[in-house]
Amino acid sequence: MSDQTIGDRPAALRPDYEFGEAALSGLRLIMRKPKVLPWWIAFNAVFLAAILSLVFTLFGDVFRGLIEIIASTIRSGADADTLGPQVLKLLVQTVPRAGLAVLILFPLTLLYSAIRKNAATRAMLSPDDDRFGYLRIGADEARAMVVILALGIIRFVVQMLFSIGIAGLGAVVIGVQHSAGNRLGAEFLQQFLQLPMYALLIFLFLKFCFALPHTLATKRISIFESWTLTNGQLARLLITYVIAFLIAAAVGIAVGILAFIFVGVAGGSQIIQMLPLFRSDPATAVTQLLGLLPGLIVVSGVVGAISTPFLTAIYYCPAAYIYGKQMGRREDVF
Repeated sequence: MSDQTIGDRPAALRPDYEFGEAALSGLRLIMRKPKVLPWWIAFNAVFLAAILSLVFTLFGDVFRGLIEIIASTIRSGADADTLGPQVLKLLVQTVPRAGLAVLILFPLTLLYSAIRKNAATRAMLSPDDDRFGYLRIGADEARAMVVILALGIIRFVVQMLFSIGIAGLGAVVIGVQHSAGNRLGAEFLQQFLQLPMYALLIFLFLKFCFALPHTLATKRISIFESWTLTNGQLARLLITYVIAFLIAAAVGIAVGILAFIFVGVAGGSQIIQMLPLFRSDPATAVTQLLGLLPGLIVVSGVVGAISTPFLTAIYYCPAAYIYGKQMGRREDVF
């Protein structure tokens, strides 16, 4: 797929695909090439372990300090209002480390996002290049990082400007409703005024959904070309992603049930045993409960590492699949 081929193809060409076919492209990838699953799970597990190790290294003493503050407050019978100043003093000491954490975590998270999104995109555009489960770290991922960052900034700026624009109107209308004693109407209006912003964000998502596939295919940073390539396709893309969202919701519910079971196995019995202790010795019960958090976090992380590949495929394969059709791909891809 060359630049010339892409450049010569009509921007508003309607690709030949079915909605369900595109929405299910990610799940078909996992079913027909199951070897990508262990690669993606391992990648997510390694990334999660790195993040947790960094967080516990930088803030482990803070977590222990918070546990001690809460336990000592309960043990002494002091008013809960005394917790605020103690916690604030402890958190102020972490400001320099928080800055360091952001400097490390932000690019690391951006790289993680680029690698997994590119893997899903590469699977659709170059299905035969399945080494390492389509996972790579290279120039393609560097370009993807720029695209992801740029799109994030665009969405943030648009969202902020839109929010500021409706803030004045919202304040006046909601204020009138509050003055009239209609609290329910005020809450409803507050939520109703957010709907245009959500519609705008969905519109931007659909218009820029080809940015990553186009960048990977052309091997150059291509953001606004997606705006042209999606001309005349918004309704079809929207239907495809509504189906994909429903599939992802079903997967999310299944994962939630499994997570509940795993967390119950990991700490459920201990929590049940602690219930009488909350009445007789609350300080000890709280200390023990907080002591279970690391194990529960690890269990949740394992569940997340297993479920994230499915969600990545469901959300990011459809755009790449449709883009491949748009660029003239005729052979079946998963």
